[in-house]
Amino acid sequence: MADPSELAALSGSAVPMEIHMDGSVIGPGTFGSYDYFVQEGDVSADSIPASEAAKQFGVKGSDGKLSFVDVTKIKEVVPASDTGGAAPMVPAASADTTATSGREQCHRGAVTVMGSGLGDVLKEGELEKHATAKIHLHPWQRRVFHLHKAGLAYFTEKECHQKLIPTAQVSSLRLIEDGARSEVHLVWSDAGGKSDTHRLRAATNELTKEWHDAMAAAWGYSSTE
Repeated sequence: MADPSELAALSGSAVPMEIHMDGSVIGPGTFGSYDYFVQEGDVSADSIPASEAAKQFGVKGSDGKLSFVDVTKIKEVVPASDTGGAAPMVPAASADTTATSGREQCHRGAVTVMGSGLGDVLKEGELEKHATAKIHLHPWQRRVFHLHKAGLAYFTEKECHQKLIPTAQVSSLRLIEDGARSEVHLVWSDAGGKSDTHRLRAATNELTKEWHDAMAAAWGYSSTE
C-alpha cells in the first residue's frame, strides 16, 4: 500500500498522473486526495464519511470526470509520461518511514516522493520565483527547488505539494544580467499551447549564475542559448 501522506503531498501536481493498481490504471489527469478535490470544488465534503474520505485518492481527466480509488488498492502513482518504465513516483511505504507532522511532513513527503520518480537531484536549494499572476502583493516568492535531468521541481509551501516543469516543455533558458539582480528566465510551453516565463533568482548573482549553469548542463543547453 502506498503511504497516504506521501500521496497527499502530490495532490495538484502540474504533471498529469496515473494511478496504477494490480491489472488496471486510472488516468492520466490531475491527481489528488479527496480533500484536495473538495477544496477545488469538484466534490462535496459531505458525500462520504470523513474516515472514508481520508483513504480516497483520484484522478480528474481532461473530460472533467473524476475517478477515485481506496489507498489500499494503489500500487504506485506515476507521471503519465513515465509509463514506459520510469521509476514510480510513490512506491509502497517502507518500514523505516520517519513520522513527521504538519507542514514539515508535507514538505519532506513532497520532496522525497517527487525526487524518487525523477532520478537523482543534481542541485537543490532556495530560489525566489516571480509570481506569474499580474497582480500580486509579494511578487517574489521563496521556494525550495530540486534540479533533475527530467526537469525542475519546486515545493509550494501553502499548497503543500511539489510542482514540476518537465525538461521537454522548456523552450528557452537564459541568464539575464541587465539589472542589479541577475535572473534566470525559463520559458516553457505545454501540449495545449499555453506558454509562460518563470523568472528565478538566488540570494546573490553568483548563486543565480550557478543555478543557470547547472540547468544548462543538466538539460543540454549551451552558454549562448
